Amino acid sequence: MGRLSILLFGLDETILAQLSASERDKFRFLSWQFLIQFLCIVVGMSYFFFLLTNSYVLGGIIGLLFATVISSVLRFTLISIGIPLTQIATPLSILKRWVNLIRIALYAVYCFVALTPFLALFHHNSLSNDIQQYRQKIVSSYEELLQKRYENAIEENKNDLVKREKEIQELEGDYESIQDKEKKNLVLFQLRELKKKYEEKANSFAIQQKKIQDNLILEFKNYESKIMGEDFPFTRFDILMEKDNFVFVLILIVLAFSSIIIQYIKAVSGTESSYFALCSKLYSERVSKDYQLTVDDTKAYLLAEFNKSWSPNLNYEDPPFNEKRIVTETELKNSSLFNEWKNRKGL
Repeated sequence: MGRLSILLFGLDETILAQLSASERDKFRFLSWQFLIQFLCIVVGMSYFFFLLTNSYVLGGIIGLLFATVISSVLRFTLISIGIPLTQIATPLSILKRWVNLIRIALYAVYCFVALTPFLALFHHNSLSNDIQQYRQKIVSSYEELLQKRYENAIEENKNDLVKREKEIQELEGDYESIQDKEKKNLVLFQLRELKKKYEEKANSFAIQQKKIQDNLILEFKNYESKIMGEDFPFTRFDILMEKDNFVFVLILIVLAFSSIIIQYIKAVSGTESSYFALCSKLYSERVSKDYQLTVDDTKAYLLAEFNKSWSPNLNYEDPPFNEKRIVTETELKNSSLFNEWKNRKGL
């Protein structure tokens, strides 16, 4: 688990080995906590892509890839959050930096997205029943739409037949009122043609009615088959969000997952961190040693090549960190603090 802590959080193995057992246990706990988050994300993403692809294998592979990407983002977000190293790590000291607020919000959003399908898995049966009702509702609505289309098509054909019947009736009335034989024969010819077309239309209407009905039934079956094969994952999540107290529970879990941020910061930085104390000491010693080696090598090189003695001109008491500036007696006497002290003493 120590090796996992080093891989996850980029810890120094040498420093980690010098920590007490209780301090190392903190990092073991953090590693387990992050590992549990990763497993939850893997399960959630695999379930989500299973719903999309309807394949356990493909859903598992894609889910693992997405979970790795999300966990990498969470890990980078976690280790990039920081505070001034000389402060005590508290939630307030972390939140004072607006960049940290963005990172914490990003961490929470990714957790929210990853945990939603994970929690949906625990409600799979009840959500499947809700989705089945949702499917039936869609299918029923589509069936009503097709029924309306069928009725409109039948009504259109019926109107056409009624129109032809009226034309025939009008022409029959004209035929009875006409006295001229030639005109009467012409109207009779037209009447026969109209009746012939009417009969053809009436015969084809029955065939067309059956054809329209069969086409609509086939269209309905294809649509029903397609809808019944869909899992509607996003609709499933919408239904889940509407369940009593679900959002509240999800927010609590996200906050619990995000609590790793405070634990991590307290473990690796701040005045209460043993890791930070050892890290500061070790790195300071390394830097001081490298600085002294550089000075010695420079002296030796100048002496060997140019027969010239050299020493660095120091303006600070603690090279190479240069935090304690060397103050000369002249600077001290001319400083405002010295003058103030002298005036208080009456000198």
